[in-house]
Amino acid sequence: MKSLMSLSVVVAALRMSAIAQELPKADVRAYNGTPTLFINGQPNAGLTFMTYAQEERRFAQFGEIGVDLASFRTTANYNIYDSGPPVWASKDKFDFRQVDEWMEMVLKANPNAYILPRVYLSAPPWWAE
Repeated sequence: MKSLMSLSVVVAALRMSAIAQELPKADVRAYNGTPTLFINGQPNAGLTFMTYAQEERRFAQFGEIGVDLASFRTTANYNIYDSGPPVWASKDKFDFRQVDEWMEMVLKANPNAYILPRVYLSAPPWWAE
């Protein structure tokens, strides 16, 4: 029982630490007469590594040269383009494990990454039945 309580305290501490972190702020505004992406008040060229094949080493390579915007395709339900397993498996069943794994993989490869998932949406086959 004591170890379960300790685990609960550790999990609560981790969650509080995540909540305490300030989220990045991004906006587009004029800079030298040009619309420019700003992240946390700093101009950013907007170079983004975009891929259809999520490979950790590629995200790491782009991070090493300073490209911290990362984008990959995923789905929020069912995708006819095979961008991952269905998230919306049935009426009341959702499974975000693959999306979570890809997010974690990108951040492992490049801890400074700002992730811009390209989320495909379509009705799953069971919806039409």
